Amino acid sequence: MVTSYFWHQFYLHGRKISIAFLLYITTLSTLSAQSRGMMNLPDYDDRLIHYGFLMALNFTDYRIQTTDFYAAQSDVVINPKTSAGFSVGLVATLNLSNHFDLRFSPTASFNERLIEFKQVSTGEAEDRLIESTIIDLPLMLKFKSQRRKNSRVYLVAGLKPSLALATRQAEEENLIRADGFDVALEYGLGLEHFFPMFKFAPEVRFSHGLMNVFINDENDFSGQINGLYNHSISIFLFFE
Repeated sequence: MVTSYFWHQFYLHGRKISIAFLLYITTLSTLSAQSRGMMNLPDYDDRLIHYGFLMALNFTDYRIQTTDFYAAQSDVVINPKTSAGFSVGLVATLNLSNHFDLRFSPTASFNERLIEFKQVSTGEAEDRLIESTIIDLPLMLKFKSQRRKNSRVYLVAGLKPSLALATRQAEEENLIRADGFDVALEYGLGLEHFFPMFKFAPEVRFSHGLMNVFINDENDFSGQINGLYNHSISIFLFFE
């Protein structure tokens, strides 16, 4: 009971907590950079390739397209729900120029997505849960500003192919199914801060799936859906 209550509260307030944490890290890093006269890792950008690891907190849901029948006659309202997950991975960054990097970060993501089916006439609601273990292979182009002491800001954009290694339905019947392969457009911004031994970079990233991953089993639930598109907002922590 305690665990269920914790996760319920986390789903409700996790996004606010993550944004507050990111602002805290950003402010702390900026103040630290301004207050320290010594430049850490002064030769960092002279190296061609850098390696590191990452951790991320993800907030995921579906963008849903419904069928014409659903729009015209259905008594059911279909709502995507935002759920929290996490990712861990490695990162390799290729230094292209003073302002551009190419970053590859293979990542294992553990996510779940909820779809609520609610009957208007009765008010009864039923959720369908899709849990997935996904390998993400994002290739991102990074535009970075001029370094100021031990900090700089950057923008990233690129494509992320994804492949689900395992997908489990909460119900025994596969009422809602999604294809395991997707390609997403991603973009975001972050702040790099240089410490004496490593570089730390918090980043906010937005992801929009480009492929319809819906698999239609033509039952009472899936028959009302025409398309499912992945969507997520992630808070990344990079260590290089």
